[in-house]
Amino acid sequence: MFIGKSLAQLYDPDYEMFYPALYDAHRKLDVAVEAAYCVNFNGDEEKIVAHLFKLYAEKTAQA
Repeated sequence: MFIGKSLAQLYDPDYEMFYPALYDAHRKLDVAVEAAYCVNFNGDEEKIVAHLFKLYAEKTAQA
């Protein structure tokens, strides 16, 4: 299904309709991550990633 496709092709928002299973999996993952960390960023991936990096930075600073 994704063989021969580059990451740029797979994640180009203009082509989301070609890869609905991929985008659906990412939405489900975002929901699961938000639930696991008790946050609600309404699926905003930038906010989710920023939050995870903030937590990572805090943990690694303690080490």
